[in-house]
Amino acid sequence: MNDSMKKQDIKCDIMEKLEKQVFKVSRLIFKEVTGTISEEEQRYLEWWRGKDPGNERLYRELRDGQRMMNEVKQLEGVDVIRPLEEMHLRIREEERRLRWRRWQWGVAVAAVVVLFVGFFYLFPVDDKLEPESLAKTEQPIKAGGVRAVLRLENGKEVDLETLAEGVKVGGMKAVKIDERRVS
Repeated sequence: MNDSMKKQDIKCDIMEKLEKQVFKVSRLIFKEVTGTISEEEQRYLEWWRGKDPGNERLYRELRDGQRMMNEVKQLEGVDVIRPLEEMHLRIREEERRLRWRRWQWGVAVAAVVVLFVGFFYLFPVDDKLEPESLAKTEQPIKAGGVRAVLRLENGKEVDLETLAEGVKVGGMKAVKIDERRVS
């Protein structure tokens, strides 16, 4: 932890202690005014007043009834209902706007789903397409045979042993890759 953070923590601790002390003293002054203060609390209050001139000044301000009455009157003049009503109105408007936005997103998602389903319904993917045969064989080629000959649809015969430069078959090119494979 660096020095600035330590100083900040110390300041916070001091402020908390001071705040607790001010609340305690305020309660004691209230008890003194109402006549319900105990002897021990009275001694503490007098010790606190003598501890610091600022404490005595604060004590006198809190004891000043006229000043307190003026502050209470000022607080009574504050309208807290109207700002609360405005805040609730803004919250309701924001909730309404969020519901509308969720509804719009739902409609958009539903439309996309309908489009996808419609597209695949109108244009189905045909997985049952059979590959187009490049050549028709009349006799099966026997394994270990001497030579294989490919007979094309136009009647032309291609010797697969000598196939090197490639032959066009139905828009595709057939080329010998090695001794056993033609692509």
